[in-house]
Amino acid sequence: MLKKLLNRFWPKKKTDEGVEMTMMLLQMLEMTREDELSCDEVHELVDQYIELKQRGENVDELMPLVQLHLDMCGGCLDEYEALAVALAVEEAL
Repeated sequence: MLKKLLNRFWPKKKTDEGVEMTMMLLQMLEMTREDELSCDEVHELVDQYIELKQRGENVDELMPLVQLHLDMCGGCLDEYEALAVALAVEEAL
């Protein structure tokens, strides 16, 4: 499995796309911390995070691990954005 990953992100023939993907992987690794939240933990906290953000609270300070996870996880970011839109629509009604 590791060999497949390395071949995907570090292909023998260096192309712009391959270099770009390698840089993205390295950036993600650089952002990795030991105290990260899992997707399940973020799913449990995302509604609180949105409510704090909508009230104008400093979520970067109050919930930095949720923000870090959203910065790195596209799936959780999509869920967050969908929930934020749904809550904004609900408030507007």
